[in-house]
Amino acid sequence: MKQKNKDILIYRNWELWSKMFNLNFIQRNNIKFEEVRVGNDALFVINAGMLAKKINVDISEIYCVTYNKRSLTFIVDEDLFDARFLSKIKINNFLSKLNKEQYKLSLGSDIVASSRYGLKKTINFIKIARKNNNKIFYASVKAIIDKLF
Repeated sequence: MKQKNKDILIYRNWELWSKMFNLNFIQRNNIKFEEVRVGNDALFVINAGMLAKKINVDISEIYCVTYNKRSLTFIVDEDLFDARFLSKIKINNFLSKLNKEQYKLSLGSDIVASSRYGLKKTINFIKIARKNNNKIFYASVKAIIDKLF
C-alpha cells in the first residue's frame, strides 16, 4: 500500500464501523478508547493505524449503518457541541505532534456554528483554536460563505 493511501486511511478515515481490528493486536498494544462522550473513535483509529505493521483493504460490506435521531450524532446541545469542538482540537494537536498537519480538521464551520450559543462562545472558540495553532480565518470565511450560498 502506498504511504499516501495508508495515511488517508489512518489520519482521515476514522469511522470505526468501517474497520475490523485483530483483537490480539489491540490487546498486545494496549489500545483503548478514551473515556469521553464524543470523538473517542478518531484517536483509537489513529493509534491503531500508526502501530499496525500491516493494513488490508477490502471492499466487502462489513457493517450496516442505522440512523437514530436520539444518537449522539444527531443530538445538538451546547455541551455536546463543546465536547465535539474540544475533541477536534485534541485530534489536531495529536496530528501536529505527528507532523501530519495536512490532515488537521478545519474548525471554521464549528466557529461559525458556535455563534448560535452567543458571541462570548464564538470568541472563546477562536481563542482556543488560535492557542492550539489552528488556522481559522480562511476556514471561518469559507464556512460563512457556504452557509450564505
